[in-house]
Amino acid sequence: MSSEHEKRSGGRPGVKHGAAGVALIVLVVLVIGLLLATWLWTRGSDSSGSTGPSVPAGPSVVERPSGTESAPAPTPSREQVAPVRDTLGKDDPDRFRGRGRIRGDLVAEGVEMPQRWTLVLEPHPTLVGAEHAARRRIEYEHGETRFEASDLTLGGYRVLAEAPGLNSTSAAALLVRGSTDVHVTLRLVRAGLVDGFVFDSAGRPAEGIAVTIESRRTRARSAVEVDATGMFVARDVVDGEYQIFFGAPERPLVPPGDFTFRAPTLRWRETRLPPTGTALVQVRDARGSTILDANVEGSGSPQGVVRGRTGADGELLARFLWPARYEIRATAPDGRAGRATANVTADAAIVNVVIVVE
Repeated sequence: MSSEHEKRSGGRPGVKHGAAGVALIVLVVLVIGLLLATWLWTRGSDSSGSTGPSVPAGPSVVERPSGTESAPAPTPSREQVAPVRDTLGKDDPDRFRGRGRIRGDLVAEGVEMPQRWTLVLEPHPTLVGAEHAARRRIEYEHGETRFEASDLTLGGYRVLAEAPGLNSTSAAALLVRGSTDVHVTLRLVRAGLVDGFVFDSAGRPAEGIAVTIESRRTRARSAVEVDATGMFVARDVVDGEYQIFFGAPERPLVPPGDFTFRAPTLRWRETRLPPTGTALVQVRDARGSTILDANVEGSGSPQGVVRGRTGADGELLARFLWPARYEIRATAPDGRAGRATANVTADAAIVNVVIVVE
């Protein structure tokens, strides 16, 4: 029997057992594949937040390639920055201890380089450490284009140049420990002019009245007079903050005005004066001779100022005076002096005042 069975099967013994072995191997591979797929699916579920076995999260360690930098910290808000900036000097008491220098170049743009100019250093109006900065003025007289200020206290400085008829840019310079040598560049450009018209209470040109412009930074003043057309022109005005006065700055006829000037020009609004009076002051000696170039000064009650010098005829025509009672003093060039009083009224006839010096 067995021999005939072998003959029917082609004479290949063990075929049945070989097929069973192949099936077993295929089954094992499928099981392994299923287990691997399950493991991969479980890892994917954990990372994406989908369902699957939960694994307790532990501290993570991120390895960075060598030579790379960590991500920058978040930028603090404006409210956080301001307190830090305000307390830097307080936290470091030695920050402004020591000496330093400020040096730089002066460039003339569109103008001729002046032979004489002044380097100005002063506390900066907003820079930290301004309370430690010193004031200094250095004169240059030979057209120098490079400058240096040494042995300065550390602090926050504003640096600029002053030259007649020219504007200067300014620079901020912070001298602190670790940064005690600062270089700046300043530029000189042409200054400008301020003009306008002034009329009396009747609408006539206020010829002869003084118009004074005062720098708010330096308190320096420059004065011009109104011409026969009622116009005034103040030239060589540098950029800055100013006040303008009509009449004596101590007792102006209208409230002072404020303005910011930026070259090249500024036209001031038309100005109308209140009613005023006029006094003719004559200065003579005991023999009746006129006194040339006598200094005349006086004040009125409740307000008003008289100021000027007599001409060749010994007279001073004082116009645009506040209505008031004036006490006036005249002093001759040789020191002799005299006094007189006068009642000045608005828009009335000229008041004659004779002062005898003895």
